[in-house]
Amino acid sequence: MEETWVKIMLELGIWAIPLNLLVNTIVNLIGFIPSVFITTTNVLIWGPLWGGILSWLGEILGAVAAYILYRKGLRAIHINDPDRWQWLKSLHHQPLCRQWLLLVIARLIPWIPTGAINLLAALASVPFLLFLSSTALGKIPSIALEAGTGYGVLQLGKFFWQTG
Repeated sequence: MEETWVKIMLELGIWAIPLNLLVNTIVNLIGFIPSVFITTTNVLIWGPLWGGILSWLGEILGAVAAYILYRKGLRAIHINDPDRWQWLKSLHHQPLCRQWLLLVIARLIPWIPTGAINLLAALASVPFLLFLSSTALGKIPSIALEAGTGYGVLQLGKFFWQTG
């Protein structure tokens, strides 16, 4: 799958960047599909730094799109009362700095699906800028790990290809 994606990206030239951001956004909007193959492809095409930055932007765009759609959907079905459940009430009534910190920590825990964090933030009526900043900061370590791992695997593959 990655080879096909790389081929498509290389053929598109500069248009590969917006397409890549769109696909990364859609993958993150869905919320449970791992985006590691996109990050690895980005690292292969643009290198670890720029590929990582592109993946990070795509992750943020996807999370923001999900947050906005969840908020609109919750309002449309009239679930906009964060005091409905005790745990949600507790999160909603935390000071903003604590809400921000809790979202950053949740982003740092790799086994919590990003879609669950997006939905939780929407349900708790977390302010948009707080959500955006916590997502932007919280995504850095996971993207750095994905980009570093992808780069390491690519370098290992090159080493074995050259020596084999």
